[in-house]
Amino acid sequence: YQSNRKFYACMWKRSSGEYHGATTFPRPVGLAGMQLKVVESVSGPGPELGNALWHTGSVINQTRMLWWSNTSVTWKFLTSYRWVLVHNPANGYIRLQWFQGAQLVVDSGDLYDKTFRGGRLGVLVFSQDLVTYSALRYKCLENKNYALSFLGNTKGAVLGSYESLGLTTNLEHCSNVTCFFQRNNTFGSNCTGTVDLGMFSQVADGTDDFDWKFHNARTPSIGTGPFFDHTGNNGCFAYIEASRSSSNPVFEGARASLETVCFPSSQNCSMSFWYHMHDNKGGTHLGTLEVEVKDNVYGWYPVFYQEGDQGDMWHSATVDLSRFSGSIVVRITARFGSSFRSDIAIDDIVLSEGCGRADLCTVTNPVFGSDLSHRGDVSCYDPLCDGV
Repeated sequence: YQSNRKFYACMWKRSSGEYHGATTFPRPVGLAGMQLKVVESVSGPGPELGNALWHTGSVINQTRMLWWSNTSVTWKFLTSYRWVLVHNPANGYIRLQWFQGAQLVVDSGDLYDKTFRGGRLGVLVFSQDLVTYSALRYKCLENKNYALSFLGNTKGAVLGSYESLGLTTNLEHCSNVTCFFQRNNTFGSNCTGTVDLGMFSQVADGTDDFDWKFHNARTPSIGTGPFFDHTGNNGCFAYIEASRSSSNPVFEGARASLETVCFPSSQNCSMSFWYHMHDNKGGTHLGTLEVEVKDNVYGWYPVFYQEGDQGDMWHSATVDLSRFSGSIVVRITARFGSSFRSDIAIDDIVLSEGCGRADLCTVTNPVFGSDLSHRGDVSCYDPLCDGV
């Protein structure tokens, strides 16, 4: 904890639900499970920060999600738990474990974030009375400056004071950075077969709940989705179908995400797209649309956020990616609202010429690793490289 605007927060929700203290629509949705967040609030204490703390996900100018347990393990009344937190501010290492007796209940695994390099330790209670904390203590572990430390259970390594390694040649980082890709992602005209996603793919790492669907006409739900793509032609657009059925068992707060390949950014890099968010009953049923960017400095960082009814029309949006140096990944996420009138659609995603230029694939100041110049590329899907 550094101030009431800047701190890390860990929260464990017993069950999923809206925050009924909120006055905005749609209300923030907190999903069952444990979550660890970075709080960098522009507003400070108040309704906006309260909504963001409750919400399972990142909120622009308020919070950024580091980890969510996505587990069915929930806390029980009149039960004691012990939590152990390890944080190394030097390299950003964070690990959180919760125990019931000797049994490990939840383990975050190894996380890395360098937002806050120290502060105070405290406890947080939000919308739950009769919580008792006891035996709160901390200690400083052994402090060593390792030049190169391997994680042991993965292929990654952490670079510390690399000068002490005496490296005299270029350091090879990881592959997987794409410099040549399809900049204009229109989703093509084949909406039922293999859809042309361009540089995007459906997220399949367990951080979302459903896939985006594709269509070139009115969506099945009445009074919500678009009738055609943003050009008025028969091209495909991507959308989330909010009508619940046995074949589409969506739930409020569920997420669908598209994610780019990893590519180099620059000062002239930006992304534009079109979106459609309409609820003909006033907008209280709609979910949210968010764009996040991942690099080794910020982790996943929200750069665009929209919620509620925006009218029965397509809107254009442009996201500036120039603030991110090195290689990045862009993710577009839609969340389902509270009824079938919460279809959200996107179309014609375009990355500017400043994104993914070939000359950016050989850099002298890579975002992943050291200040050494290097050939080859870096892997930015993981905070750490896949190999050295």
